[in-house]
Amino acid sequence: MSTQQGWIKLHRKLQEKGYYKNSKYVHLWVHLLLSANHKSKEFMWNNQIIIVKEGQMITGRDELSKATGIKSGSIENILKMLESEHQIEQQKTTKYRLITIVNWKEHQKSNNTSDNRVTTKYQQSDTNKNDNNIKNEKKESERGSEGINLLIKSFENLNPASKKFYGNKTQRSACRTLIDTYTLERVQTVVEKTLPKTNGIQFFPTITTPLQLMDKWVALESAVRKHQSEKQTITNKYPKI
Repeated sequence: MSTQQGWIKLHRKLQEKGYYKNSKYVHLWVHLLLSANHKSKEFMWNNQIIIVKEGQMITGRDELSKATGIKSGSIENILKMLESEHQIEQQKTTKYRLITIVNWKEHQKSNNTSDNRVTTKYQQSDTNKNDNNIKNEKKESERGSEGINLLIKSFENLNPASKKFYGNKTQRSACRTLIDTYTLERVQTVVEKTLPKTNGIQFFPTITTPLQLMDKWVALESAVRKHQSEKQTITNKYPKI
């Protein structure tokens, strides 16, 4: 039985075979493909060197039965059927059985471009999964106590009473909602850079707590857009000298 590592190609035409719905037949065929040599090897048998070529294997009915869990009698019947279908060839001796996968090279030959594309695809898939895991872990961290505490800390220069927010369930809940909706980084930017400039300006909402920011976020965005639009209009009308 082969202990080779790697993979094989399995053609979709297998689904068109009359025996496809018989799991034992499919199981044995796949096992033979997996067990066949991928390159020629030498074996010692009764003090004789036997060369087993690519696409071949030395095995026996009992060995196949043990490897697949299929009864020996069924193994023999399935091998005869595969032979009649010209999928395998068999050479039997009193000591062993040499099975050859017909057209092995044609079906299993390596296509470097295709194989590299498949390898790259799975490597990229693994990379994407790792990236997603990192992003999910970061998001969970932000939503947790650490992220909430960081956001509350952002209010310290804005509101001297912000230290009370650490133990305030309402304010902490508002922090979590803000982080879930807009991300921690974006909310911190608004608290640390936008609010110090807009608080106290006419037509801008005054915001000094997480709860106020959650309730007035839309109003703040609207006021900022309006201010930017008016500033652009004035600039266009009175260009800089």
